[in-house]
Amino acid sequence: MRPSVVVSLCATGLILLTGCGTSSSQTKGTPTPSISSSTSSPSTLATVPTSCSNTMIIDALKPILPKAEVINTQWQPAPGTELADVINNGGIACSYGVLSQESGVTVRWVKDVNSIFEKRVAQWESQGFTKVEIPGITVDDAYFLVKPQSETQEFHIWNLNILKDGIWISVNQTYGENLEAGMPVIKAALG
Repeated sequence: MRPSVVVSLCATGLILLTGCGTSSSQTKGTPTPSISSSTSSPSTLATVPTSCSNTMIIDALKPILPKAEVINTQWQPAPGTELADVINNGGIACSYGVLSQESGVTVRWVKDVNSIFEKRVAQWESQGFTKVEIPGITVDDAYFLVKPQSETQEFHIWNLNILKDGIWISVNQTYGENLEAGMPVIKAALG
């Protein structure tokens, strides 16, 4: 597989925990305020966390993956990928889960600088993403795709892109057959 394809797969969460760099250190963009503590209140603003450990993702994963931890990753995004949009615009990408089981989630947060979210919509739609509403949570926009692993689908795909309060949040999981399967992580990613 070409290196650009591997990085592209990493950027969409398809090889979430198996190789988007090394697991020795985390790379992030310019730090911004940490994320707020409430998700469902309309007055709560989404923000970009300052570090991967400064989120509530691990708490959300513990009931699903009791041994989940932050998986420090040195991201090496290829130009033009979603991951490059995140890292190059001061965002942060974080993986959480059990590396030995190749199970968990990757969440990315970035300010929607120059409408980078909107610029991805046509591509997502061409890939089969559908516009969705998230039950009980007010967001500006959201696109979701799920494809189970099969003979023709090498990796399980569960990918949600959210725009809320000028922040693009991407949640990619190695599990889940529907949007509801991601609700604990979605709520944690939003605050």
